[in-house]
Amino acid sequence: MRGEAAAAERIYRAQLAEQPDDVEGWYELGELLFHTNALRGQPVAESRDPFDRVLNLAPEHTPAAFHAAELAAMEGWRERYDTLLHRLGAQRTAESLMPQLRALRALTWGTAGEKQEAIRDIAPRSPGVVIAVFSYAALHAGSPDEALQLARVMTQPQRSDETRARGFYRAAHV
Repeated sequence: MRGEAAAAERIYRAQLAEQPDDVEGWYELGELLFHTNALRGQPVAESRDPFDRVLNLAPEHTPAAFHAAELAAMEGWRERYDTLLHRLGAQRTAESLMPQLRALRALTWGTAGEKQEAIRDIAPRSPGVVIAVFSYAALHAGSPDEALQLARVMTQPQRSDETRARGFYRAAHV
């Protein structure tokens, strides 16, 4: 939380060496690597092993499965993504994540029509979901046209001033 990711990683790894079955420790290490590795010049994919450990210890851990699916999409690993999507689809705790996961799949592997359908499905959702899918489209899926459409969704008049500003900002970046 103070921006000391390297120190946090050392602490997590030391703690996990002593308690290798600590689900929360593995999850938090995965979170740390997923969200800070790019800023530290390290591959985000290093978070895969901690998330996989969580899923081996606690197969119904929705947040770990969600991040593992995001990683699979980023890496173009369709079979793993579909396996994780199926796994998450069977969990009631993941219901709210399914539209976002379906959109990520469409943006990564879908036809032009499937991408447009995904954008129509995401458009009415919360700003956080639209922004997350925008970020994925812009950074990982190689879908700048779809990213721009999602940015424009955020600029619609019925959105809050803050969301509209975020949308204009993101559209300018695209």
